[in-house]
Amino acid sequence: MLAILAALTVALSAASPATAGIANDERALVTESFAPPQAYELIEMTTAPMVPVCELLTEEATDYIIENNLDLCGYGQPGTHGGATPLGYSNGLCGSSALFLYNGNFSGQARISYGFTSTAGAVVVRSLVVNWAGATSSGSYTDFSAMNAVGYNNNIYRTTGVGTAAADLGGTVLTSWGLWCTIGTPWDQRHIS
Repeated sequence: MLAILAALTVALSAASPATAGIANDERALVTESFAPPQAYELIEMTTAPMVPVCELLTEEATDYIIENNLDLCGYGQPGTHGGATPLGYSNGLCGSSALFLYNGNFSGQARISYGFTSTAGAVVVRSLVVNWAGATSSGSYTDFSAMNAVGYNNNIYRTTGVGTAAADLGGTVLTSWGLWCTIGTPWDQRHIS
C-alpha cells in the first residue's frame, strides 16, 4: 500500500494547474474551507475538488459503495436520495482542498496555508506535496502521515524572496473505508514583500 501511495505522490507532485484534469465547472462546485484575511491582496487563488481514484477501489471500498447505494465510481443509483447521496457526495466528489499564500513573518518569506476537507468520511492516510517557486528559490514539501479526521490544514514558511511567488498542492488521501481520493491541485500566486 505504501508503494502505491508513494507512486501516486510522485506522479501528482508533477501536476500543474493547467494539467490537473479538473474542469473549471467542477471547481465551481467546491466550497471554500479556508477564508483568507481581507487585509491581504490576492493575485490568484483556487480551491479544488478531491476526486475518487476509482482505479484503486479495494473490495472493501466497492462493498461499502454498493451497501450504501453511493453514486460513485459507476456504482449506486444516481438521484435516489433526492439529488444528494449519503456522506455529502456531490457529483462524485469526495471533498475539497485549498491553498493560500500570504506574506510571512519577515521580508521575502511566504506563508503557505493548505489543507483539505473530506465529505467521504474520516481520512486515515494523507500524502500531500506542496510545490512553490519564488523570486530567489523554489522547492517541494512532502506532508505524509497517518491521521483520523475529516479535515486537515497546515502552514509552512519558505523564503521565496521579494517578488511574485506561486504554490500548488497535490497528493492523495485514503478514507477509513478504503476509498482513495486525489487532490485537484489548488494553487495561489501573490506578491511577497
